[in-house]
Amino acid sequence: MTIVEQIINGDHDAELQSIVEAVRERKKLNRSKNTAIAMVSMKVGDIVVLKNLSPKYVNGLKAKIVEKKRTKFAVTLVDGPVGRFSGRVTVPASCMEKV
Repeated sequence: MTIVEQIINGDHDAELQSIVEAVRERKKLNRSKNTAIAMVSMKVGDIVVLKNLSPKYVNGLKAKIVEKKRTKFAVTLVDGPVGRFSGRVTVPASCMEKV
Protein backbone atom coordinates (compact mmCIF):
# COMPACT_ATOMS: atom_id res chain seq x y z
CA MET A 1 0.00 0.00 0.00
CA THR A 2 1.35 3.46 -0.90
CA ILE A 3 1.68 6.36 1.53
CA VAL A 4 -1.13 8.15 -0.33
CA GLU A 5 -3.44 5.18 0.17
CA GLN A 6 -2.47 5.03 3.85
CA ILE A 7 -3.27 8.74 4.30
CA ILE A 8 -6.62 8.35 2.55
CA ASN A 9 -7.42 5.35 4.75
CA GLY A 10 -6.67 7.40 7.87
CA ASP A 11 -3.60 5.47 8.93
CA HIS A 12 -1.70 8.72 9.59
CA ASP A 13 -4.42 10.97 11.00
CA ALA A 14 -2.36 11.87 14.06
CA GLU A 15 0.46 13.02 11.79
CA LEU A 16 -1.51 14.92 9.14
CA GLN A 17 -0.30 18.39 10.17
CA SER A 18 3.31 17.23 10.20
CA ILE A 19 2.84 15.65 6.78
CA VAL A 20 1.37 18.89 5.38
CA GLU A 21 4.31 20.89 6.75
CA ALA A 22 6.83 18.36 5.41
CA VAL A 23 5.26 18.49 1.93
CA ARG A 24 5.27 22.31 1.99
CA GLU A 25 8.96 22.39 2.96
CA ARG A 26 9.85 19.80 0.33
CA LYS A 27 8.10 21.87 -2.36
CA LYS A 28 10.05 24.97 -1.27
CA LEU A 29 13.30 23.01 -1.44
CA ASN A 30 12.49 21.79 -4.95
CA ARG A 31 11.66 25.34 -6.10
CA SER A 32 14.96 26.58 -4.65
CA LYS A 33 16.87 23.80 -6.36
CA ASN A 34 15.13 24.44 -9.69
CA THR A 35 15.78 28.17 -9.36
CA ALA A 36 19.49 27.62 -8.68
CA ILE A 37 19.82 25.30 -11.68
CA ALA A 38 18.00 27.74 -13.95
CA MET A 39 20.07 30.71 -12.81
CA VAL A 40 23.38 29.05 -13.68
CA SER A 41 22.27 27.30 -16.87
CA MET A 42 20.28 30.07 -18.60
CA LYS A 43 21.50 33.34 -20.05
CA VAL A 44 20.27 36.35 -21.98
CA GLY A 45 19.32 35.31 -25.50
CA ASP A 46 18.24 31.77 -24.61
CA ILE A 47 14.86 30.51 -25.78
CA VAL A 48 12.79 28.91 -23.01
CA VAL A 49 9.38 27.31 -22.55
CA LEU A 50 7.19 28.72 -19.78
CA LYS A 51 5.72 26.28 -17.24
CA ASN A 52 3.82 26.18 -13.93
CA LEU A 53 2.45 29.71 -14.35
CA SER A 54 -0.93 31.30 -13.90
CA PRO A 55 -2.86 31.99 -16.05
CA LYS A 56 -2.48 28.51 -17.50
CA TYR A 57 -2.67 29.67 -21.13
CA VAL A 58 0.91 30.98 -20.96
CA ASN A 59 2.28 27.55 -20.06
CA GLY A 60 3.99 25.98 -23.05
CA LEU A 61 4.69 29.30 -24.78
CA LYS A 62 8.21 30.03 -25.99
CA ALA A 63 10.00 33.13 -24.73
CA LYS A 64 13.39 34.76 -25.20
CA ILE A 65 15.36 35.83 -22.12
CA VAL A 66 16.16 39.55 -22.35
CA GLU A 67 17.38 40.25 -18.80
CA LYS A 68 18.65 38.20 -15.86
CA LYS A 69 17.60 39.32 -12.37
CA ARG A 70 18.30 37.85 -8.91
CA THR A 71 15.86 34.89 -9.04
CA LYS A 72 13.82 35.86 -12.09
CA PHE A 73 14.22 36.54 -15.77
CA ALA A 74 12.63 39.19 -17.97
CA VAL A 75 11.42 37.56 -21.18
CA THR A 76 9.59 38.47 -24.35
CA LEU A 77 7.18 36.03 -25.94
CA VAL A 78 8.61 34.64 -29.19
CA ASP A 79 5.29 34.49 -31.05
CA GLY A 80 4.13 37.96 -29.96
CA PRO A 81 1.53 39.10 -27.42
CA VAL A 82 -0.82 36.55 -25.87
CA GLY A 83 -3.80 37.64 -23.79
CA ARG A 84 -2.72 40.41 -21.45
CA PHE A 85 0.97 39.63 -21.94
CA SER A 86 2.91 41.80 -24.36
CA GLY A 87 6.38 43.24 -24.24
CA ARG A 88 8.59 42.20 -21.34
CA VAL A 89 7.28 39.82 -18.71
CA THR A 90 9.13 38.89 -15.50
CA VAL A 91 9.07 35.16 -14.78
CA PRO A 92 10.48 33.18 -11.83
CA ALA A 93 13.49 31.12 -12.90
CA SER A 94 11.83 27.93 -11.69
CA CYS A 95 8.96 28.47 -14.15
CA MET A 96 10.92 28.05 -17.35
CA GLU A 97 12.78 25.33 -19.14
CA LYS A 98 15.52 25.80 -21.71
CA VAL A 99 14.60 24.63 -25.23
